[in-house]
Order: sequence, then structure tokens, then C-alpha cells
Amino acid sequence: MDGGRRSLLLFGNSALQWGEETVAVPQKVFVLSALLRLAFDRRAPRTTLAAWMYEEAHQSGALANLRQLLLRIQSRQAELGAELLVITRAEVRLPRPATAPFCDLDRFMTLGVPKDASELAALGALYRGDLMENLAGCGETLSAHIAGHRARLRERFCDLTLAGARLVRGRAAEDALRHLLLGDPYREEAWRALIELAADGQGSASAAAIYDDMRARFAADLGTAPDERTAAFVAGLTRRASLAPYPAVPSAPASERPAEPVAASTIAAAAVPKVCLLMPPAGGAPPEAQHLAEALIEDVSLGLCRLRSLAVIAPHTAWQLSDAGVARDAYGIDYFGETSVRAFAGRTRLVAKLVRSGDRLTLWAQDYDLLAGAPAEHHRELSQSITLALADGVEQAELRRFEMLCDPGAYALYLRAREHMRVLDLPSTRRARRVFAESAALSPTFVPALNGLSRTLIVEWFLLARTEPDLLRQAQKIAQRAVEIDPFSGEALCEVATASLYLGGLDEAVEGLGRAERLAPHHADILAEHADALTHSSDLKPALQRILKAIELNPLPPDDYLWKAGGTLFMLEDYDGALAQLGRMKRRDPVNRLTAACLVMAGRPTEAAQFVAKALEDQPLFRIDDWIETIPLRSKDHVAHYAGALRKAGFH
Repeated sequence: MDGGRRSLLLFGNSALQWGEETVAVPQKVFVLSALLRLAFDRRAPRTTLAAWMYEEAHQSGALANLRQLLLRIQSRQAELGAELLVITRAEVRLPRPATAPFCDLDRFMTLGVPKDASELAALGALYRGDLMENLAGCGETLSAHIAGHRARLRERFCDLTLAGARLVRGRAAEDALRHLLLGDPYREEAWRALIELAADGQGSASAAAIYDDMRARFAADLGTAPDERTAAFVAGLTRRASLAPYPAVPSAPASERPAEPVAASTIAAAAVPKVCLLMPPAGGAPPEAQHLAEALIEDVSLGLCRLRSLAVIAPHTAWQLSDAGVARDAYGIDYFGETSVRAFAGRTRLVAKLVRSGDRLTLWAQDYDLLAGAPAEHHRELSQSITLALADGVEQAELRRFEMLCDPGAYALYLRAREHMRVLDLPSTRRARRVFAESAALSPTFVPALNGLSRTLIVEWFLLARTEPDLLRQAQKIAQRAVEIDPFSGEALCEVATASLYLGGLDEAVEGLGRAERLAPHHADILAEHADALTHSSDLKPALQRILKAIELNPLPPDDYLWKAGGTLFMLEDYDGALAQLGRMKRRDPVNRLTAACLVMAGRPTEAAQFVAKALEDQPLFRIDDWIETIPLRSKDHVAHYAGALRKAGFH
């Protein structure tokens, strides 16, 4: 085929173009082309590529599938008279630049900061969209791997655009920033740059209009306002009084406004179910067993009092309510724990059941051997077992009730967003945010959706290695709103504390996560976040205990658990242990810097250099001094340790 420049386009909808004409080729040509450029040194063995491309097949089947694909590619290349891939019996590689078609990805990776309007426009034209946006039909591992590269390339584009816009200024810079915000609409740094450009070139009214657009977007998508620094920044650009006192959320007609929020105290009271444990009726067992059972139930009542997810009627009142002749309806009790003691077949058994007061539905029942084993130890084990079983029964019943009361569309959206959060990359995180926001819009007091929305902002800040705190402040606002709605949500407290941690509030974070853990002592996610906060507070041994407990509770852990474990072990100077944890991650790209630091400290500088190169491909503007200021570490020795390892590995 003749005529025009031959172009392999991997950004946006991938395509092969001969001049103005789009040429059909097997779609996996684009995947192979991207993998060879991003994951390999422009060449890879067939066996390796087969495992990537056909991950669900056995090795022989994967190799056979790859062989058929490569035959189709070779046939199409012969028809076109072009060489997209060089295919041999042992490997696949990219052709020499002299014979290869132009590739937008190759060009993009060579670009520096644009120095004039034409370079800035060329950058935007080259980056037509995310890497292979139309990609479909790949396995889970390959899709996640490509998603990671996609996120890093987008971040490189954002960094170059922002730096170029600050340098170039004018209409070209404004157009470039608007193009950036189409793909990254919550980057406040870009909004501020756009507002500043508008104020300089078009006046305060234009800057005000852009700020209004920004606030409306944040309110609609995130249910929050821009960072206070942005409001102050806008106020400082103009003397017009109307710009200074912007409300947190744009006003709406009364018919469109959400219902007024219920007072936090009212919601808290309604959110916490009230439980009463009734004493066993007398006469079912010998007096000694009866007294033992009564003491046991008092212990269980006191054990339940330590939980924050329910309220317990004190034993003194419970004794009186145990009398069948006493009316119980006036006390607002949601659940009763009913007990009895029975002696038969030579054994004495305690029967316990959980009953919902409204309809007398039995939600849980179990019987226990009251007198088995050593008395003191058996008594303690029985008390713990019954406490946990009753608490779990109440919480499960409350969850089912809440699911029925909550807008079913909101709950379905929440579940869909949770699915997106299983992949630790930027596109999945942003998809999850949009769906969490839709869920919260349908049900404004649905705390799990608000918690998820806050989490996505924190994860994005971390994935991008951002130095600006805007995402963290938004996350903190949303999580604080969730705490106001449900003060006993361990997850909401966890998100507030995690945002506080990366905003520099170490003591506040550790205290908040301690409260969250007390509310949910076996919640693996909360344990993992508490471990992370303790690591940053340089309290390493308790941190390691918690992250290992979290992994024990979640034995197929998400990548962020392993990341936290690796970071803690690095600080403990157990570099091999850290590498073992990081090596278990499904996607290791977010920890390239930490991996390089571990490798160089373990005496493996050559391997460390490979991870340094990968990290700098993703974030070419990374500087140790800038980044380390954003990571709160209480111990100056630990700061010096981490910074020194990064420098030793090859970062600057």
C-alpha cells in the first residue's frame, strides 16, 4: 500500500494509518506493540508473550494461540508491505527505527517540557486520549498491567502540560489546560493555572466564571467544594468582593435541593441499635448452674458494652426486664438476647438466642455446654464466644435493615464501585469515584458510599505521588461528613485519619485510627491503615504486628496491604522481607521507587537501576527533596534512611 506517512497510533483509539486511510490489522498488534515498548526492552521471547497474551490457557495452548496470531500478523504485514513487528521462531521484536512506521508512543516518550505555543499544541495533539482506550478482550492480569501504564502515561502528559502552560502562557496555554481537564477534571493545580491565565488575559469576570464551573463540577461529581487554598487563590486574584465569599456548594432552586441533613445526634441515636440481655428464668437447672449462667450473662453484657456498634441495657435494668410481667415496649429496645438453662442427659446447657423485638423473629440461636472444661478458662471462652456471636447477629441484622431502607439503586452503585476498587490503578480508581458519587447522590446519608468516595481521592493522591494536598483535603471533608452522619463508622474514622496522616497530622491520624480499630478490631482494612500510620510515626513493631494481622485476616491481600508491609519492613531494614512482600503484588509499578530502594540496600544495584528507570519513565519530574516533604515521617533518621536509599539507587 502506498501514499502518506505510515503511523502506528496507540493513544486514544488505537489505529494503523496510511496517510489519511485507516488500515485494518489484528487488534493484538497494538497490544504487542505497546508491551514491547513499555514492559520489555523492545523484544521478548515467544514464551513470555504467550503467557501475557493468553494467561488463562496452559503453556502449550498459549504458545499455539500466539503462533496462530503471529501467522496472521505476518500475512497482513506481507499484504501491506510493512513491518510492524519482527517475528522469529524464538522471539518478537520491534523493527529498526529506520524501517518502522511512526509511533505516537515513541514520540511521546522523547518529549520534554513544551517551550512555545506550537510545542504545547503538538503535545495535546499527540496525546489523543489514554493508551489504547478501545482495548477489549484481554485477560485480567494483562488488562491491569496495561491500565497501570495507561495511568502513568496520563500523569506524564499532565506534568508536561502544566509545566508547559506555566512557561508559554496565553491562549495556547489555556487551550492546553482545558484539554488536560477533560481527562483529569479534579486536578486543582490545573484549575488554578487556568483561573490565573483567565484573570491575566480576560479579567476577573472570566476567572470567576471558571471558578464557578469548577465548584459546580466538584459539587456534582464529588459532593464537596474545592480546597480552601483554591478559594483563597481566586480571592487574591481580584478585588471584586463577589469573588471572595463563595459558598462551599453552589446554591440550587429549592425544588432541586437535597433534603436538609438530619442532626448528627439524631442520626447517631437512630444508627446505634439497643440490645438487652435477659437473665435465664429460674428453675431449669440446679442453683449452682443457674448462678453461673447469670454471672456469665452479666459478663457478656459488659463485653458488649465495649463495642461501639450497639448500645446495651445495663445488667441492673436487664434483671428487672427479665421478669415476664414487666412491660418492655417503653424502652426502645431493638433486640433481646434471651437465655435459658436446661439440665438433661447428665449435662447442663445454656441456650442463647437473639430476637428482634418488633416482630419476635429469632435471628440467631445456639446452645453451649455450661460446665465443660476448667471452670475459669471455660467461662472466659464462653463469654467471648457469646459476645461475638450476639454482636455479629445484631450487626448483620442492622446491615440487612439498612440495605432495605437505602435506595436500592444507591446500594447497587456502591457494589459496582467496590468492584472497580479491586484494581489499584488510576483509571479504575476514577471510575470507582464516579460511581461512588452517583451512589451518594441518590442516597446522601449512605455512609459507605461517602467512605468509598473519600478513599478514591486518597488512593489517587498516592498513585500520582502528588505534592499538592488538594485531593487529601477533599477526601478529609467527605469523610468528616460521613462521621457526622454515623459517628460509629470505623471506616469513616479511618478515612478521616488517613487523609490527616498525609496532610502531616501524625498524632491526629494515629489517634483516629486507634478509635477506628476499637470500633472494628477485626477489620482488616482498618488494621492495615493503622499499621501505615504507626510506620509513619516510627512505631515500627506495632505497625508490623498490625499489617501482618491484616494479611492474616485477608490471606489473598490487595496490593496496598503488601505495599504497606514492604514499607514497614524497609524501615526495619529487613530488605529481603520487604522485597518478598512487594514481589507478591499483582501490579508492582506503584512501588518501583520503594523496590529500587530495597534492592540497592540489599546489595543489588544493577536490579535497582532497572526500577529507577521504570519509575522515571512514569514520573520524569520526580525529585527526592520535593517528594520527601510530602511524606510524613516522625523520625528524622527514617527520613534520612529513605532519602539516602533513593539517592543510592540513582534518584535525584
